[in-house]
Order: sequence, then C-alpha cells, then structure tokens
Amino acid sequence: MKKIIIAVISVLALFLCSGLSVLNVSAAEKYDAGSSYFVVGNDLNDGGYIVASVNVKDYGAKGDGKTDDTAAIKEAFSAMVFGAKAGTIYFPAGKYRVTAPGFTVLSGCSLVGQRKDPDNSDNEEDTVIIADYINKKDVPLFYMSECSALIDISVYYPRQKADKPIKYAPTIKSATTTREISNFVTVKNVTLYNSFDGIDIRGGAQHCTGIRGTVLNTGLQVSLNAEVSEFVDIKFSASYWNKYDGTSVDKIKAYTKANAIGFKIGYTDDYLMYNLSFPKDEFAKGIYYYADKTSTGQTFISYGLSFNLNGSEIFVEDGYEEFIPEGWPKQVNIDKVKNSDKYSFEEPVDRYSTKNTLFNVRSKAYGATGKGSKDDTQAFRKAIDDAKKNGGGIVFVPAGTYKITSSIEVPDNVEILGDWHGYRTGSPSVISVKNKTDEQNAAFVLGNNSGVQGLTFILPEHAPSAYIVPEGEEYGYANGKTYDVWKDPFPLESLTITEFPWLVKGDGKGCWVENICITNGFNGIDFASAKCDDFVIKGVWGTCMNLGVKIGGGSENGRIAYTFFTYGTWWENIRRTQDLSLYSYRCSDGYYLGNCKNIKILSAATFGLHYGMRFYNDGMGAPENISVLRMLADMPFGKYGIFAEAGDDISIVGLSTGVNSTPDAGKISNYLYEDENFGGKLRVYGQNYWGNTENKICGDVKIYGYDDVNTDYISHDFPKPDYYYNDNSSSEDNSGKKGCGASLHPESAALLITGCCMYIILAKKRKGEKI
Repeated sequence: MKKIIIAVISVLALFLCSGLSVLNVSAAEKYDAGSSYFVVGNDLNDGGYIVASVNVKDYGAKGDGKTDDTAAIKEAFSAMVFGAKAGTIYFPAGKYRVTAPGFTVLSGCSLVGQRKDPDNSDNEEDTVIIADYINKKDVPLFYMSECSALIDISVYYPRQKADKPIKYAPTIKSATTTREISNFVTVKNVTLYNSFDGIDIRGGAQHCTGIRGTVLNTGLQVSLNAEVSEFVDIKFSASYWNKYDGTSVDKIKAYTKANAIGFKIGYTDDYLMYNLSFPKDEFAKGIYYYADKTSTGQTFISYGLSFNLNGSEIFVEDGYEEFIPEGWPKQVNIDKVKNSDKYSFEEPVDRYSTKNTLFNVRSKAYGATGKGSKDDTQAFRKAIDDAKKNGGGIVFVPAGTYKITSSIEVPDNVEILGDWHGYRTGSPSVISVKNKTDEQNAAFVLGNNSGVQGLTFILPEHAPSAYIVPEGEEYGYANGKTYDVWKDPFPLESLTITEFPWLVKGDGKGCWVENICITNGFNGIDFASAKCDDFVIKGVWGTCMNLGVKIGGGSENGRIAYTFFTYGTWWENIRRTQDLSLYSYRCSDGYYLGNCKNIKILSAATFGLHYGMRFYNDGMGAPENISVLRMLADMPFGKYGIFAEAGDDISIVGLSTGVNSTPDAGKISNYLYEDENFGGKLRVYGQNYWGNTENKICGDVKIYGYDDVNTDYISHDFPKPDYYYNDNSSSEDNSGKKGCGASLHPESAALLITGCCMYIILAKKRKGEKI
C-alpha cells in the first residue's frame, strides 16, 4: 500500500466546508444584517478588532463567577445561529459559571472571548468558563462542528481535585452528537486550567495554536485526521493550575507523572508539530503515537514533521511498526538534524486598520444585498469611500453572497473583513467574482497597510466544463466514460485554459490577506506586480487552477503562514470530475517566488499541482534570504515539488513530498529539482519522501538528515516588519476605552454606541427564537 492511495481517498473527506457558506444565504434576510454587527472589542493578544452580532451579556449572562449563566449562554447560542446559521458569538472578559456541558459551536460560527498569554500575565481580563457540574459521561463542554472556531477562551473546573481527579469528558471535542468527525476546526489561544482531558480532535485540516494549561490525563488527542493539520505553540504544565487557584504543584505532578499524556496522536496525515512542551518530570508520556482503527476496521498510522519539541519525550505503542506499509512516509523529528535548532519561526501577528470605525456594506447607506444576484460592487465602493474619508476603518461584510463585477481598490489603512475569525475556510461571507474581462487587475487591489480577511471567494463563471476535453474516441471520458489517470496519457494538447484575473493584488507596503477560502479560483494572490514590503499572507486555503501565490516586485520582509493550494476544494464542493485533477497535475502551481528578499514561510502546502514551490528569476531578480518551515508538496502526478531555477540563501526546514510516475510517456516527477544554472545555496534540513524511487532529487542540492555530522547553516537576517499596529492605549480611536469600545460610522446603521465596555443591545424579537 502506498501513501498516494490513501491521499486520493482522503481528499474526498477534506474539502467539505468552503461551499457551506453559500447554502444559508437566504436565511440571513430574517434579521437586519445592516445594523446587527458592531466592533465589540479588541483582541488582547494582538489588538485586532472583534466584530460580532451576538454578545452573551445581552442575553442575561453576568460573568461574575457566581450566577448560573448556562441558560443565558444557550439563548445567546440560539441567537448566534439566527438567520444565516453563522456568525460570531462574543464573551467579554469575565467568569461565566455553567452547570451543564454540551455547547455546540456550529459550522461557520466563531466563539470568541478575551485571553491574555498566561505565561506573561494574570487572568484578570480573561474570559473564563467556570465548568461547575458533575461529570456527564462522554459530553464535552464544547462540541466543535466542521468549519467552526473557538478563540481566546479559558476553562476552569472548580470541583476538580489533583489527588482524586474527576474524569470529565474532553473540554473541547471536534465532533457532534450525530457525526464522528469534524474537519477544519480552529482552536486558538485557549487555556485549560485543570481539564482531565483537554482537546479531542477528529477529522482533517485542524488548526490548534496558542494552547496552554494543566491537564491530568490527555492534553491533546488527534485521530482520523486526513491531511495537513497544524499543532503549534502548545504547552502543558502544572504551573498554570497552580497560578490560578493555588493547587499544589507537587500534588498535580504526582498524578500527571504517573498518568498523563501530553499529545496522543492516531492517524494523522502529514501533520506539523512546532513548539510543543510536555515536561519530562510532569508527564508519563510526552508524545504518544498509536495505531488508529476506523469504524470499518482499517488501521492507519500517522506521519509528518515535528520541530522544536523542547525535550518532550516520544513514545510509540507496542506493535505499532506492524501497521506501517512499505514505502509509507515517516514521523520526522527535525530536532535531530544538526543545526536545525538555529532556525526559529513565529506566526505573523494579525493585521488590522489603525481605525476601528465600522462601515457595514449591508447598511441602508450602502445598500449591498448579499443575495448573490444583485451587483453589490457600488455598495462596496461607497463603504470603502467613506472609510477612506475617515482615514481608514473596517469595511464589514456580513454573512451572504456578494456579486462583484469589476475591480475594487482598497485604499490605505482600510480592511475588508468578513464574518469569520477562524483559519482558512468556513467564512459565510462570500465574494462572488464576475470580473472575467478585467484580466489585468484583481477583485481587490490593496493599498498601503490595507487588507482582506475572513472571506470566501467563488468564481461563478469558472465552470468545470472549461476543463473537459473535446469529444473524440481518443479521450472517451468526455463522452461519459471514465478517464483512467493511472494508465492513460495526459490529453494536455486538448485542455482548454480559461483565464481569470487575480482575486487579490498588492499595490503598497504592509498589505495583508488572512483567513480566506478560494473555492474555484484561477489566480489567487499577486504580491509581485508591485513592491509589497512587510506583507502578510496567512490562513489561505483553496483552488487556484493557474497560480496560488506570486511574490516579487522587489518585496522585502514578507511573511506567509498556514496556506494550502489544491484542486480538491473545487472538486469536493462543486463537481467531482477527473478533468480538474488532470489539468491541475499539468498546469496548476502553488507558490512562485521571484524578485523578493527576506521572506519567511511557516507551513506552506500543495496537493496535486504541477509545481509546489518555484524559486526563479522573474526578469527583475531572484529570491534571496528565504526560509521555510514545513513545505508539503504532495504531487501525486505533478512535475516538481520544489523547482529551483534561481535564488540564494534558501533554507527549507522540513520538506514533505511524494510523487508517482506520471502516465505521460513514462516521465518521472521530481521531489526537488535544482536547475543546472542555479548558483546559490539551497539547503534542506529534514525530509519526508514517499512514492517512486526514480529522480527524487535532481541537481547539486544539500539535503541533511539525522546522520549528517557536518551541516551548512545559512544565517538569515529578517528585519522585523513595520506592521503599523494600533496602540490601544494611545491611539485617538481607542484612547481611554481599554480595548472594549469602538465607533460605528453614523451612516452605517441606525444605532450608534460608544464608550468603555459597551455591549450591543440586539432586537428583542431575536431573543429566544429557535432555528
């Protein structure tokens, strides 16, 4: 059995979420999306704005640590799904006592609170859920549905004892009462002060980051996980519980050293573990690999890359090796590669406008309908024009589908923000792009320090039929027969290329694209047509049948994190046709890096593309000083995982790539190809390869593994980007409001509320309504 067989099967289960945002649009008309959203606060970690339509305090939650807030929170959850069945529910700082578990965060929904990094602060301004109930078997505190997010929340069990633990169900579980797995779950900046079992993740494409806490049994468990999950910046220690209520560290350690597992990992397809900490003197097992049995009786094991484990010990289940198929990829611990410890990577901090005034495109002043049929281009331009006059601001896009027919310029210091706070995919705020004729521009053109965030893009005119070859005996699948990708030659000469413009183009310094899904794009993000210093591209997932990301224009000091390009998003959500994969194998590329310098990349991935990542001279120059942690290029019938034509000082810390012989005249795919004219340094520290054994590496490439005594470290210089972050303590917009107040543009809604610690009063008719 080869990995590629599983990959092809797995992709069917992966890309279930990007289309969900289109399904519930009509229900959004049940309430006034033009006046229901407000800036309810600032993220205490990076200062970014929290925009929400539901605040639990408006439904009677007190957050005083004494009142039973269970009923109020349930009522707020009902309001969260009112109408569009998607949105953001906000928990202001406070202690919310609940007396029953089982809260479900539905698809397209984000639960957002306030949490400071517990390593550097106390919990006085945090959102803490006080889980004050007796154990209910198998009922977690939070159920996470597909494409849902839980961010900036802390949890404390007041009845828990270190010496005689209550065996509570997991605090967070990525499943529902009716479904075993949930894909695309975001758990970010969560503190688990004294959970028995912390987080139980089942399903693909999970993103867990910024997790802290004390756990008595299992901190994090993942299983049945198909493709590309990230587990980053996770630390468990007895000190967190001790700091919260004074519980003895010695008592905690006495139990955890005998019983606790930091990270229990079953079937997980190409994971990234980075910056994990499970101290040896506190855990029976730091990281524990086990064979995962599915409901059908099949057994799978995990593989991927780990880096910066901080001494956490690794254990493997007895008999684990017998389940590893021949040629299966490995569990690669990059910490074992000499000199890899000299590299470090940090997630780029979220970007945002320095002005927190909200301009809602659905307000009466602008008139966007979000129905997908009416052209909303002018409504966006009106809102953007007001934001420009304001010196910047947030142009907010509530749940709905917005038809855009020509290019929209986003001026300096303006953010286009959708109703989604999670990573990559799931936003119910959909941009339907129909500017096919505007091929030289983009749907959104970003000025200095402007960006787009929390959106789903779809091209309604980009039909799968464009990639079906003409009828004829030689290519029978166009006549209703199935094309055999494993045996038949590629009909490249008959494939039709339909060109569409870029979705986002940078035209200035400090621009950003964050947390977007591209359902069926042609070109994705262009940061090469202009110089875009200090750019950020983070949390991008989707299909780009031509090119996903292009960096050049002399851009410096850019950051890319958590991005993935594949034909599968389109294939799964609109139409499953072999022609999409055939075209992708021969014509679709992930990342082009041309004339750019000082670029740092954390977790870039591709599946089923022609090129995974290409370093080249674009006519103006070649890339210099580039470092990548975790590059995944799962071909399976593409040509190059990494294609290096030009550049210098390029480090790849952790390369995963798998190939198979292409059915095109016996040609062989390449893991990594270095052109004969490539004259710079390219170094790979730690690799994970699978597939055929021919032509894996071409060129004079330095590949370092566990046994290499002498490794060549490339010293990178990455100047800290000037992100122009808003200082909440001194800016004119936030002065005196301490991160919990904001202004609403007078023409953006009928209701204007300002002042410190304001909370939004929603329409009374919405309370108590059930879906």
